[in-house]
Amino acid sequence: MKTLSPKAALWIPTVFVAALCAMTMFASLNGIGKPLPGSLTVLVCFLPCVTMMIAQVTQRNVSQLEARIAELERHTNPTRV
Repeated sequence: MKTLSPKAALWIPTVFVAALCAMTMFASLNGIGKPLPGSLTVLVCFLPCVTMMIAQVTQRNVSQLEARIAELERHTNPTRV
């Protein structure tokens, strides 16, 4: 199974949250169900941004940890490639 590139992996949660936010806003603005309070509308609109920032930080930390693990494996098993 092919893994996604780090940039693609960052966009998946962002697109998912953006789609959920769009559905929520569409339902709220078209009068389907109870209307959202104003502060909740702002929160829903900023969720994709927040998710993207969290995903970037997490990806950076995971990449650094993977590099450290690879370095440790090279030092402990010099015969392995």
